[in-house]
Amino acid sequence: MHILKATTSSRHKYVEMVRQLKQYMYHRQLPEYMQRRILKYYEFRFQKRYFRESEILSTISGQLRQEIIMHSCRKLVENVAFFKNIPFALLARIVTCLRSEIFLANDVIVRAATAGNSMFFIASGTVAVFTASGREV
Repeated sequence: MHILKATTSSRHKYVEMVRQLKQYMYHRQLPEYMQRRILKYYEFRFQKRYFRESEILSTISGQLRQEIIMHSCRKLVENVAFFKNIPFALLARIVTCLRSEIFLANDVIVRAATAGNSMFFIASGTVAVFTASGREV
């Protein structure tokens, strides 16, 4: 019974969050295309559930937090050749530094000929790479 309530509660929190988001977008008079993109972002980001993950993770031990992070990143880690032969302790340190970012269709992640300060791993979806002249590589 408690699991059902928790699931329902997380759905209700998501619905309430989206309701507030729609009110905000209406108040700001955002264009329709932008509203659709924002709603798509929220749907992908929260998967129609809302949890305060940072609060949850801040209440547990460092060891348990690391296990959760490793579990969450395991598919990414398993599919990147760079991570195949490094010691688990180093891998754990790297994984705890990762942060998730969501990009929607047509978002620019990095512009050609700009200095980089990040490394990106694509967990799902596809990315197009263009040269400075606009040619797709």
